Amino acid sequence: NPGEQVGGDIGGEWFYKNFALLLVNYANGSYDDFDGEEDLLAEGVALGTVHGAKGLEWPIVFLPSLTQGRFPSSRNGTAQEWLLPPGSFDVTRYEGTDADERRLFYVALTRARDWVALSSHRKVNTQSRKDSPYLTECMRHAQSDHGHPTSAAAKALEVPDLTITYSELAAYAECPQSYLLRNELGFMPPIQAELGYGNAVHHVMRVIA
Repeated sequence: NPGEQVGGDIGGEWFYKNFALLLVNYANGSYDDFDGEEDLLAEGVALGTVHGAKGLEWPIVFLPSLTQGRFPSSRNGTAQEWLLPPGSFDVTRYEGTDADERRLFYVALTRARDWVALSSHRKVNTQSRKDSPYLTECMRHAQSDHGHPTSAAAKALEVPDLTITYSELAAYAECPQSYLLRNELGFMPPIQAELGYGNAVHHVMRVIA
């Protein structure tokens, strides 16, 4: 602790310079080798932490070891020894609160796209373990029907009365496909040139008369 050395009064310039040097050396000495980006499209099981899974998603997610003291962590909210003076930063932000752990648990639950499995264990060697309170709450809500969406009641379909003319019946009897195209789909074939010419002649004669 640089604050314990001679001339290293907490809050002084010497203290912060050596504290920064400590952080740099620790980061360089603790950095793991980088093996490259993971192939998220590969078939397999991805093992990771909740913090490392932020922003990612999988079809199926397993959350094991949901026991009391592990999730939420037993160190959550407990006082810790800091190199910096407690009044120089927000201590509760780094010591954690129950709200922080719940938000982290929410992140873990929402990493699953289709299905999530929650599990715990009763013993570690000879020591008994209780379920996480978060797991207990999830089980209680899962057994309740409150808050689940319900489907709307099916409405009876109103079928209008069928009306059909003799001309439509005759057209269907002559050619069902032609009836479908003309009467149901509204497809009208172009008028043949001969028929169009004859209609035009009759129209001109009516105008002259």
